[in-house]
Amino acid sequence: GPAWAPVGAMLPSAAKMAYNEMRAPALAAEQAKNTVRDQTLKAAQDEGFKVIPTQVESGPGKAALESLGGKAAIKQQATIDNQAVATSIARREIGLPENAPITMQTLEERRKVLSQPFDALAAVSPNAQYFLRELRDARQKATAFWKEYEVQKTVSSLENYRALDAKATAMEGKLQAEAVKAGKPELVPAMREARQAIAKTWDVERALNTGDGNIDAHALGRMYDRGAPLSGGLETIAKFANGPGRQVTGEISQTPTPNVSKLNWIGSGVLGAAGTALGPLGTAAGIAAPFVAPPAARGVALSDWYQRNYARPDYTPAMQPEQSLQSLFRT
Repeated sequence: GPAWAPVGAMLPSAAKMAYNEMRAPALAAEQAKNTVRDQTLKAAQDEGFKVIPTQVESGPGKAALESLGGKAAIKQQATIDNQAVATSIARREIGLPENAPITMQTLEERRKVLSQPFDALAAVSPNAQYFLRELRDARQKATAFWKEYEVQKTVSSLENYRALDAKATAMEGKLQAEAVKAGKPELVPAMREARQAIAKTWDVERALNTGDGNIDAHALGRMYDRGAPLSGGLETIAKFANGPGRQVTGEISQTPTPNVSKLNWIGSGVLGAAGTALGPLGTAAGIAAPFVAPPAARGVALSDWYQRNYARPDYTPAMQPEQSLQSLFRT
């Protein structure tokens, strides 16, 4: 890697090969140990989620950059960025247009559109009408009990949620049987597809902050832990929030604004005084440094380029023969 480039450039190829062979078993063991985390991380990063680089893999250069940017501030900014990513994924998963608000009204309107295969069956069978009413009622009540459980953490709320969720599943099965009985078996695949899409709208509603329209990634994570059959982007959000993204996901309403600290003014005064020896430009640079350097460092640490290259696990030996960067030290 780059940190070992000067040393690697001075070592003969035989020594590099020997070192690589010695390190390979330990790196392979570490890679095997982190398989689940790395799979979760890759799926999340492909969606645009960001992490604190040193939490994935340490290094003196990464630590220096994060120290300059402020680890707490980097965590706060990553949480804010990840909130937007989670909400965007949820919007996509339920079929809303880009930047459309997620509200109780838009979710209900989306369900009406997705329910067309069910409505088509209900129009030809009284039993289907009853099953559909029971299904919608069960889903609505299940969501209410889940929200109650999120607040009160009572066993009864969780049990009621599970009972109503099971009832909704049973009603869906009866609706599919009714489609066959009514001579409309072609509705079954459409109903199954609609059921999965509608289920996602209920999952999103259970994780929705109705005050700001954002999705709580940890709420989806708790649902996933309790057996909710999340899929696609919602599953990615849940697994990231439960795993490598636990510290950088959450409600932004509870996240402080980065770089707001009285220490910036203290540092500005100290550095401004120290810069007087270099004249007016030195004084100005010293005063501005605490307000400019940390945000710039955070911008680098959370940039797409840096996250893509330095916030991913690397299990290759440290000294590779004739890497491009090492070759610079030979010239």
